[in-house]
Amino acid sequence: MEAMAFEMHDELVKRMVRHLKQRFYQHIRANIPGYPQPPLIISDENKYVADVTAGSPTHPKHIFEIELPKSFDDPEAHQRWKVLSDLAEERGGSFRVIVPKGLSKEAREKLEKNKLGITVSEL
Repeated sequence: MEAMAFEMHDELVKRMVRHLKQRFYQHIRANIPGYPQPPLIISDENKYVADVTAGSPTHPKHIFEIELPKSFDDPEAHQRWKVLSDLAEERGGSFRVIVPKGLSKEAREKLEKNKLGITVSEL
């Protein structure tokens, strides 16, 4: 990822953390400096760390991936989403791909095209 894309991604992660705190989520972890790290997830020979994880009284485990348009068609991102989605489901939680405001339609279309049944939300 280019430096500017990293900055945008990290800013969206910080916004997501603030959003979750405002909604009284607990045990928030974020894959950026200054926050407790989400756990490492090993699947097959790949290792993943979610961008943000949190808990709520109704769902013990929420997993969020912050994505920019560049990754909407990326097969590696799709594989990561599948692993994280399956893990959230196994643990009775949820998985969402979070995109910048105004891009959810484009993201949903690309996910549907690739037959990925993943929920997309804007931030």
